[in-house]
Amino acid sequence: MRVPPAEAPLQSLRPGDLVLVPGLAFDRAGRRLGRGGGHYDRALAEAGSEVVAIGVGYAFQLLDEDLPEEAHDRRMAGVLTERGLWRVARA
Repeated sequence: MRVPPAEAPLQSLRPGDLVLVPGLAFDRAGRRLGRGGGHYDRALAEAGSEVVAIGVGYAFQLLDEDLPEEAHDRRMAGVLTERGLWRVARA
């Protein structure tokens, strides 16, 4: 998978923008397991909560068990798979 170098400038995201975020796995609470580079985490943190983040993967990547989460991680608003969009219920 090609990813930008760590020093690449982040593109400006605006409120209302939709970001499709790939992952290795997702859980039912919207947590995402990425590849560890932090590219999406940094871009989403800079963009703020007004940007909608949707995980993209296959249905088998949507897990019932909780994934680990760190303070800087951003939960997805939903996960899009070949079976459709699974929306995350917010507490």
